[in-house]
This record gives sequence, C-alpha cells and structure tokens, in this order.
Amino acid sequence: MTALARPAPARPAPARPVLAPLRIARKGVARLDGPALRRMLLAGVAWGVTVSLGLTAARAWRCGDVCLDTAAVDALITAAIGAVTVGPLTLFRRPADDAARRDEP
Repeated sequence: MTALARPAPARPAPARPVLAPLRIARKGVARLDGPALRRMLLAGVAWGVTVSLGLTAARAWRCGDVCLDTAAVDALITAAIGAVTVGPLTLFRRPADDAARRDEP
C-alpha cells in the first residue's frame, strides 16, 4: 500500500514590514507646511544648542578655559544634527484639539 503524499500547507502571505516606514513617511510629507517646518527647525536647533552648551561646559570643566572656535564649531554641528534628527520628531505631536477631546466624558 502506498502512502498518499499530503499537499504542503498553504503558507500565509509574508508580512511586509518594509512598507510601514513608507506609510509613515507619506503621512509626514503630507503634513510639511510652513509652521511644521519652522517647528522642526526650532526644536532641532534648540536641542543642538543645548547639547553644545553641555559639551562646552564639560570641556571648560576639564581644561579650565573655553576655546571659542571649538564651541562655535560644536554649536553649528550639533544644531545641524538636531535639525535633521530631532526636528522631524515634532511631526508626531498631537494636535491641540486632541487634548480637548480627551477631557470630554
């Protein structure tokens, strides 16, 4: 007696995790208006200046004096990095009317 070969079970469609960032990016690009760009730039630069002040303070504490050209370069680089990395995070903030809707019963 021959054993009947069972058909292989149907495999589910593979998940497409690659598309999730694209959907988020499309959503974010649709929201890039003037105020959003200003908010992104301001938040990123504020983060960069804060980090730059911390680096300058740590260097002054260790060395005993402040080197102005190094502090200026630090400020420019960290402000640029902040505008590119931290700035886009401001796109994910909740709208102001969302908080009002949560307070309602």
